[in-house]
Amino acid sequence: MKTTLDRIIYVLMYILIFVAVICRIEYTAKMVMTWIQVYRISLYAVILLGFLSLFLKRNIEIKGISGFLFIMVLYELGVTVVGYKSLNKTLFNAFMVDTLAWPVIFILTYSLYKDDSIRVPFKVISACGVCIILGITAINLSQMSTMGINPTIGGVAFCVATLPVVYMFFSKKTGIISTIIITILVMISTKRSSFLAVLGGIFAFYISDAMVQQRQRRKINRMLALMLLAIVAAVVGIYLMETSNLAMFQRFASGDDIMSGRTILWQRILRMFSEQSFSAKLFGNGMHAVKYKINPYGLGWYAHNSFIEALYDYGMVGLGMLILFVVFIIKKTITLNKQKSGLAPVLSSTIPPLLFYSSASYFFEVGQAILIYAFVWGLCFAVSEKTMSESEQISIERNK
Repeated sequence: MKTTLDRIIYVLMYILIFVAVICRIEYTAKMVMTWIQVYRISLYAVILLGFLSLFLKRNIEIKGISGFLFIMVLYELGVTVVGYKSLNKTLFNAFMVDTLAWPVIFILTYSLYKDDSIRVPFKVISACGVCIILGITAINLSQMSTMGINPTIGGVAFCVATLPVVYMFFSKKTGIISTIIITILVMISTKRSSFLAVLGGIFAFYISDAMVQQRQRRKINRMLALMLLAIVAAVVGIYLMETSNLAMFQRFASGDDIMSGRTILWQRILRMFSEQSFSAKLFGNGMHAVKYKINPYGLGWYAHNSFIEALYDYGMVGLGMLILFVVFIIKKTITLNKQKSGLAPVLSSTIPPLLFYSSASYFFEVGQAILIYAFVWGLCFAVSEKTMSESEQISIERNK
């Protein structure tokens, strides 16, 4: 009964992640409030499942990296309450969906994993979810192009986030097809950060996959194929830059940042941070302080950099905690690559998006693409530790 309930919670959580992501894409493209309401309800339901599991004393482990995330969330909540003096409805909703949801997804995924029997329902859910995300993104980009609307708001970051899921649950052939489709969608969207993220993720996956392979000849073949892919991508990029008006390549070529104003925004936030009291520098101003207290350009923007955002919102302590979490993920990736684990390529493919989105877009501060990455990280951590534990047990049995 206990295992059955764990599986139900696990499957429900995974379905709700995709529902939330799909609703967020539709809201971003159409700005209809119904979508954002369903998005919030879905993430509230995920959080409820987390508290339900804890209340029923399921195998929720608040230790190690899960314990660290738990402490980080409590710290962010405390700083926010002090910084704003209270939590109004807007702040409470933002805390639940942006700050609390993705750690809960990580902790649930990490703690409730039992064995690989969950793979079949996850594969079915993943197939449906990925197809819907890619389909509605393609439709939205097409409609935006027809109506003359800026395609950068098409939600392609969610498409990029599905790649590790495809790599984890499906064949290499399916992975290649998905990679091509997602790369095309990203190029149409003109999102430079997503373009770098998807290319980085692809390269990280195939380099790691080549290193994990035991056969030397297969390694060489994969590395040659990767080099060929890089040459083709470079040639296509140069051709498109010189023969078409594709906005993304023009923006890369000119290095012009006027459209987004990132560097100016970063300088302003860092200057305001430096002018604060020591306590504010140490502990910050509260969740989304950049958006609500600085209010860049009067548009309610975030910092477009998760680390600068964390520094202003949660101070040097909060920034240190965020960096430490990133180090945990990278360290685990390196460890799995050294162990030649089959999970290594999947986890490796999440590192470039993590770094690119954190450095030049929204990532940790908003509950969007990170929802899928949190699931992938949690599952990779859980499966690798389960496999390691079983290997150690086998070794002990053999030595008896």
